[in-house]
Amino acid sequence: MMMHIIPDRARKISLQVLAIATCGCGLSNSAYAQQANAKLAAALAKKPVQADVVFAQVDPADYDNCDIEEGRRNGLKGFWVTGPAGEPLRWFRDTNGDNNLDTFGFYHAGVEVYREIDSDYNEKTDSCRWLSTQG
Repeated sequence: MMMHIIPDRARKISLQVLAIATCGCGLSNSAYAQQANAKLAAALAKKPVQADVVFAQVDPADYDNCDIEEGRRNGLKGFWVTGPAGEPLRWFRDTNGDNNLDTFGFYHAGVEVYREIDSDYNEKTDSCRWLSTQG
């Protein structure tokens, strides 16, 4: 496993930004769909800090065939993004319960290949890890 320390070049998508669709607010099904599409577009627009990462990307024309699910996996709250064939694309999660995403997983061919971590919770990437076929 390779680890790189990244100074102040981090990008962050907070749970508040991605969780637009979580408030009830009496919105119609159409409004909920628009908010879900905005969350999905934000998650798929996030790019790794490192430029040379090979990860699954989706053409914006295919966003309607993708899905984003907010919930818990392995005890961690976050966003699970799947592609047109149901394959995993992203897993962004909050590891310390402060409602801010601090770990960003990127997938390729259904396998997590790259992860960015904000280990001191200052909203900046501290380390990048190449995993599986990229590690």
